Amino acid sequence: IGQQVCEDVWFVDHGALVDSSYSSHRADRCEFSLDQPYFVNSRSNKRRKLLHSHEETARDKLSDVLRLLHEVKPSMAPHNCGRPSDMHDVSLNFSSLSKAGSFIHRFHALPVSQLCDGNAYGTLFINASSQDVECDLLQQHLVIPPSSSFMLTDVEDLHVETFADRDIAEFSCVLLDPPWENKSVQRGSHYVTFRHERLVDIPVGSWLADNAIVAIWTTNNPLFHTFIRNELFPAYGCTYEASWFWLKVTNSFEPVSPLDSPHKKPYELLFIGRRSSSSSSSC
Repeated sequence: IGQQVCEDVWFVDHGALVDSSYSSHRADRCEFSLDQPYFVNSRSNKRRKLLHSHEETARDKLSDVLRLLHEVKPSMAPHNCGRPSDMHDVSLNFSSLSKAGSFIHRFHALPVSQLCDGNAYGTLFINASSQDVECDLLQQHLVIPPSSSFMLTDVEDLHVETFADRDIAEFSCVLLDPPWENKSVQRGSHYVTFRHERLVDIPVGSWLADNAIVAIWTTNNPLFHTFIRNELFPAYGCTYEASWFWLKVTNSFEPVSPLDSPHKKPYELLFIGRRSSSSSSSC
């Protein structure tokens, strides 16, 4: 599922990564296969934007990575786009799920076989078996990977004590993909965004084990980068460790859009923080 190209670069086959999570089902590999770049048409009546210094740094670093990929040419599993697939991404309208209350002070756990529209919100569902489990929710057919659990909820409904009764009461890794403010998203109404300052109110720090990792996806807005490093990580009792670039490339290792595109960048940033063992559990 991954090949180390050099010390700081890994090539990841996302289709293989998804397949490795399931015992028998396979994802639609064509969703991870792109033969040519896609481009965002620039508006002729708008002057081309100048790159910020952080964008220039990213462009230079990732240009070196692209040259390296062309030299090494990492191997990819065949995608076989002609065959039918048995798994696709689905979109669920969670607003139709019944909510138990304004805060989930204590969750209750059920086997995933009992999942239904009436009890889906705020319940921890567990697949303790070594096999995939299939179930239906909101008129969609779902496949739950083995040895996994999940909770469908709004993070703003989680309380500091939500996970206090778990057998394993602390998480060693937490991944966040917040709905950052974004003018393009707001214009298109793709999803609801909220003010980034509200992220500090989510009690992530109270759920972390010592030396736990917190990873946060972010847009290319430098305002958010500064906020994560200087405000959000400290609020969670974490220190900044590193930043990772996810560079999206085609089958021929070309970026999906130009590195210096003023509109759509071919990469996303992941900020990594680590929980210090000396941090208070009440953060």
